[in-house]
Amino acid sequence: HINITGVSHETHYNRDVKAEVFIIEENLIFKKILLNDSIYESNSIISEEGMYQLSINAMDKAGNEVITEITFNIDKSSPQIIIGKVTDGQILSSGITPDIEIVDRNIKDIKILLNNREYKQGETITEEGHYELKVECRDKAGNQAEKSISFYICNPNIRSDVRIIDDFEPGLCSNKLSYGEKHIFEQSPSSASYIIGIERIEYKKSDVLILDFDKRNEGGPYGHGGWCGYYAKLADEDHYYFDATDYTFISFWVRGARGDENFLIGLADENWDKKDDAVKSQKITSYTDKQTLGTKWRKVKIPLSDFAIKLSKLVKFVIILDSSCFPDKASSGRVFIDQIMFEK
Repeated sequence: HINITGVSHETHYNRDVKAEVFIIEENLIFKKILLNDSIYESNSIISEEGMYQLSINAMDKAGNEVITEITFNIDKSSPQIIIGKVTDGQILSSGITPDIEIVDRNIKDIKILLNNREYKQGETITEEGHYELKVECRDKAGNQAEKSISFYICNPNIRSDVRIIDDFEPGLCSNKLSYGEKHIFEQSPSSASYIIGIERIEYKKSDVLILDFDKRNEGGPYGHGGWCGYYAKLADEDHYYFDATDYTFISFWVRGARGDENFLIGLADENWDKKDDAVKSQKITSYTDKQTLGTKWRKVKIPLSDFAIKLSKLVKFVIILDSSCFPDKASSGRVFIDQIMFEK
């Protein structure tokens, strides 16, 4: 009877192994242990990567012969993941079908995620946005590998029914009316500041505007606590202003840090811009289904008919932290905004 410990038949290992051979026979007269056709001493270390065949031949005095063979594999190398047709940080102007290759002869599991959702290899990604492609795999020996890349799709021709004011994606993305000209406005003692951060909206990662504000109700000019907000200039390629007469709504995605934040949207045509002012919407919460901003991303659409201005000559988009938005005429907080656009 032959027993083998330390290795098992058709098993994969990612470490050194020892095969210990026990031949149970009182009248044994012959034994031979071969590893890949070479003499092997029981319980010796096997360390090199590769496929192995262990063969044991034993015979007793009566001429009874037993031959036992097992195969096993030593694989200490992690799988190699190759992602082609798109590189980390790349900005694309059209859809992409990533080329994903796993180099490993003994692969067992492969998991591919696009923005944390299962991605089927070969599918073309066409929608605008910020994407993270993550590939995880494991071979039969337990070696693991992981690779992630991020990329952007920014194509102004994907949708003809909208015109983007700002989606806050990298500067090479086109079809933006703001052309990078966006600023904070503030009058002490009120203040505001903004950064561009990454959030996840509808399972897609996106660069977003993060606007912090502190609106006071005392001090400053007129004793009303000053003012603060954010604005972006509007202009097409050939004019100082933008003609929005073909559009019906201004829309954007928004959420609050606490959920009780509020603000107004302003639009300025050429006449209001000369006054350094804008025509204001109702409170943003008036356009939400639950009359609150909330902490989860939601899309807000404001009819352009709410703004009594010359839509053919728009100059400025404004976010206004107005006293009328707050019960005590004052508040501080943080709002997140993305994908500001005109829609038909």
